[in-house]
Amino acid sequence: MMKKIFYLSILTIFIMNCNSKSASDNLKLQNKEQVQLSKLKTIFVDTDSSSIKWIGKKILSSHEGIINISNGELVMNGNKLESGIIEVDMTSILNTDIENEKYSNKLSNHLKNEDFFNVAEYPTSILTITNSEQINEEKYNFSGDLTIKGITHNIDFYGSVNKEKDLFYSHINLEFDRTKWNIKYNSGQFFEDLGDKLILDNIELNVLIKTK
Repeated sequence: MMKKIFYLSILTIFIMNCNSKSASDNLKLQNKEQVQLSKLKTIFVDTDSSSIKWIGKKILSSHEGIINISNGELVMNGNKLESGIIEVDMTSILNTDIENEKYSNKLSNHLKNEDFFNVAEYPTSILTITNSEQINEEKYNFSGDLTIKGITHNIDFYGSVNKEKDLFYSHINLEFDRTKWNIKYNSGQFFEDLGDKLILDNIELNVLIKTK
């Protein structure tokens, strides 16, 4: 009987120590998370100084232009970019490489209609940075969500972040297959015998972000 009481006492002490250690570990983890959260700072994008350059290609030629950023926020941990969200004004999409104003406007308006981005129904696109991997002081690998025409897909891309005084500058480069966002006009995946009218599926975006 005394042996049983002794073993029970030892077991009770062991369980109490384990519970105490577990509670201590949980408290340390909570404190660590609170410290990490306290380092995070949300900063706003200067939309007047930020922009997006787009590049679309055919077999032997290409066109390019710009799109305005309408709103944006970045979450920084010190000088490290943790996450962010960029809202894009699709109604502002323009062609910039065609010198003839008439044909330049024709392409811009075509990009806005139902064949491409249907901006009357979907005036806003969104790029969300959900994860960042810092490669060195400036370079990053990113992953996030790209929403166009109400359709969202995960996307991986890369970029850089620099700081000058109290302002941050970020250059982001990404490429996406437009057909995944239901932009199929003159795509070789869906139409045959297009000849020189075939438009490649991948669209390149070069994003310049400056903070306020």
